[in-house]
Amino acid sequence: MHKRNILKNLKPKELKLRDRNILKESKIILTNSKGVFSDSLAEHVLLTILYFIKKTPYFLETRKKHRWAPIEVGSTEDLSAAIVGCDNIGYNIAKLLKCTIRPAILACCNILEDIKPEHRMLCNCLVTANEYEQVIRFTDFVICALLKTTLMHYKEVFRTWETYGYFNNGGKFNMMEKSAIFINIGEGGKVIEDDLVKALKEEVV
Repeated sequence: MHKRNILKNLKPKELKLRDRNILKESKIILTNSKGVFSDSLAEHVLLTILYFIKKTPYFLETRKKHRWAPIEVGSTEDLSAAIVGCDNIGYNIAKLLKCTIRPAILACCNILEDIKPEHRMLCNCLVTANEYEQVIRFTDFVICALLKTTLMHYKEVFRTWETYGYFNNGGKFNMMEKSAIFINIGEGGKVIEDDLVKALKEEVV
């Protein structure tokens, strides 16, 4: 049978974690695309930071109204960014920011021993999940780069640092600087959206 016809006959199938033995008993090779979007997500974070630092909303509005007024535009000098989540995405964010606008990088991770040396070199401060206040309380930008809470490690399933609803469990928005910018590129369920809306309405962040 021609390869094109074989592809037409393929049907998607969702496998639960408990079904993983099906793959072991077959000749199907299972892989994933981990890290494929890390660079583009890091670029999105950089763009977002510059968008606010350079007062882009103001200039878009004044251009629409065909008027000009002087305004003080911020600089990237002496900026600080807290990255909550130090997986591949968090690493790529830190790497891009360090080689462009060079902010102080404060990172929060689950297990310090799991952080690679090249990632450690990018961080001015690296703390565990229990010390998150140190990285989100005094930074200009708080970046959520948290991933899923369940991982498969060889044959075992284990829970990682509990991240579902991480923002705003414990009043994390209240801990941030009032002028802080919150950037969320984490996987679904990491932010309690009602709490975020409330924080924005009350001008907490």
